[in-house]
Amino acid sequence: MIGYVSVGILTSDIDGAISEALPVIAGTLMTALLLGGAGAYVISRRIRARTHGLEPHQITELLDSREALLYAISEGVIAVDHDGRIVLANDAARSLLGLSAEDIGQLPEQASLPQRLTSCSAAMAPPAMSS
Repeated sequence: MIGYVSVGILTSDIDGAISEALPVIAGTLMTALLLGGAGAYVISRRIRARTHGLEPHQITELLDSREALLYAISEGVIAVDHDGRIVLANDAARSLLGLSAEDIGQLPEQASLPQRLTSCSAAMAPPAMSS
């Protein structure tokens, strides 16, 4: 037995609905593409400005050479960030001052530094900015 079902919707009605919806769909798609492209452009400009226009391989080379230089010198070097936290200590500084890996990221007062050194770092701290 072969059956036939009719739901009462003509294909011409479907074609008409598609024809009416197509410009809205295309407009929405174009708007999304334009906004996405503009956002990508803005983000890429900000990243390029933050990296001083360097390409990823150039950043890697710069970091590698800085690391090699820092660990090749025999003097102890400790670097602190704007908040005064220790962000880096080379091998010589770690052995001279007895620093551990846990001391990185801490303020000099919290790290296991000698008292004389922590008082020097406090005296050299930049003045607090008033708002």
